[in-house]
Amino acid sequence: MMIKRYFFYFAFIITLVACGNNGSSQLDAANGEQDEDALQPLEVAILTEEDAFEPGKEGKIEIKVTKGDENVTDADDVQFEIWKQGHEDQSEKFEGKNEGGGIYSHTHTFDEEGVYYVIAHVTARGSHTMPQKEFKVGEAETLNHQEESHSDGHEQELSIHIEKPDAIKVNEPAVLTVHLQEDGKPFTEANVTFEYWQAGQDNHEFVDTSENKQGQYTRELLFNESGEYQLNVHVKKGEIHSHKEITFQVR
Repeated sequence: MMIKRYFFYFAFIITLVACGNNGSSQLDAANGEQDEDALQPLEVAILTEEDAFEPGKEGKIEIKVTKGDENVTDADDVQFEIWKQGHEDQSEKFEGKNEGGGIYSHTHTFDEEGVYYVIAHVTARGSHTMPQKEFKVGEAETLNHQEESHSDGHEQELSIHIEKPDAIKVNEPAVLTVHLQEDGKPFTEANVTFEYWQAGQDNHEFVDTSENKQGQYTRELLFNESGEYQLNVHVKKGEIHSHKEITFQVR
């Protein structure tokens, strides 16, 4: 009788161990799938053709968001930033519409012919990406290169996009952000410096930025006088040295 009881206990323990191992294996497999999904890059493609618009006529800008083989239907935030060539400081942002199947859109009317730029800002699944596309509206000639972004002797498809607050006020901290992408992917581990000065003044300030996300560099600035200022963003990495300049008002 005692032998049978020990045998029962032994069999019970073996069953528990087997179930535990099986459960661990299933958990490890599930974690492995999650890790693999997390490693997949967030891809955003601007589907609309560059010559799809005519002045004064409504049209739709569409993007498709994917991660691996999966359509991303639950993006946290999708915004379309639009400006006319030479007027990036007057850019406007519009919230994207979720069309389903990973497609997001914005219906827009370009009032005048010219070259326009559209950036699709997409935040989803813990990632942020912002592809840019140039649109030819009417008979305007496309530039086929990044507007106002200069590279010293290198054929780099480096996109430099500067974000600043809508209103910058005297003696109030203002966070300026630079997004860098090369061939549609975050440009990381670069040395990004802000050079800024008040218009008409010879005193230029130089400050370093911090990369708080992949390809995103920020710095808080404080201005003690109102007026027009200029900002020159210097980007260095290896043999690459690019820069981009904007003008803005402090009130």
